[in-house]
Amino acid sequence: MSECKDASDKSVLDFNHEIMILFNDLNEEQLKVNAESNSIRLIASPELDALLDDFSEHIKHSYEDAVMMVKFMATPEYVLDNSLVKPFEEKVTESGALVLKSREALKQQMKFELDEI
Repeated sequence: MSECKDASDKSVLDFNHEIMILFNDLNEEQLKVNAESNSIRLIASPELDALLDDFSEHIKHSYEDAVMMVKFMATPEYVLDNSLVKPFEEKVTESGALVLKSREALKQQMKFELDEI
């Protein structure tokens, strides 16, 4: 957005680099969650298994929403009017809240089942 083309290009490259690092980290964390979920599924009740499915689905949607927002931020429309990102921010916030809610439900069910043992 700067008048200096070199500074603007460097900023875009730096932004893209940082975003790629974040998405790599997210992918690594997702792999860990999937591996741990698969281990839990071996002994999980049907209720816990369903909650793991919900949790996994909410994480997937949250990731997809974040990708859509970042892709939009790389468009000329965003450069011209930063306020256009607001609906994307709201969607990411909403999907993040669903991840937290499903994580809490999963945690509560795990506690309940552990207490039963």
